[in-house]
Amino acid sequence: MKKKLLVLGAMVCLIAILAAGTLAYFTTYAVAHNVITSGEIDISVVEVGPKESTPLEGGGFSVSGVMPNTSVKKEVAVKNEALQPAWVRVKLDCAIARKDGQTGDSKLIDYVYPENSDWVKHTDGYYYYKKPLEAGQTSSLLIKEVAFAPEMDNPYQECTVTVTVKAYAVQTANNAPASGNVLEVKGWPADLT
Repeated sequence: MKKKLLVLGAMVCLIAILAAGTLAYFTTYAVAHNVITSGEIDISVVEVGPKESTPLEGGGFSVSGVMPNTSVKKEVAVKNEALQPAWVRVKLDCAIARKDGQTGDSKLIDYVYPENSDWVKHTDGYYYYKKPLEAGQTSSLLIKEVAFAPEMDNPYQECTVTVTVKAYAVQTANNAPASGNVLEVKGWPADLT
């Protein structure tokens, strides 16, 4: 009887092994690799100075010998270097360092604007380009000259006037102002220092 049980147990084990070997499952898998690249916003400041100016490292130029009640050519525009259109704004900062170490009155410096400008000045001190700046496009001129007041008298001899142009851009995609007014565009970056 033990032999019968042993043989029967062996047969059950053999049948179980054969049954497991006959079970089959269909399996498969797939892999998808996606590369999604976001767009970019990239602008540059375009400046043209007088012929007698000296280019400065990092951009801009230097002019010497400017007298009161005159102006210096300083054409400022912005170029969209990216493949996407952008809203653009610019801030002009002026600082005067007098030879005696004192800070001069920046109200003695004024900007000469072109007629029929595509720029609008806001109370926040920025100039906003009225329309999106398309890819590869250069804006119209923001300013064309820097003017020195006749009141720049003796304390301003050999002073240094620095005009800094800070340009900012933000995407136009999904960023149209509700009223169509460029002053309502969202997402402007913080002021550069």
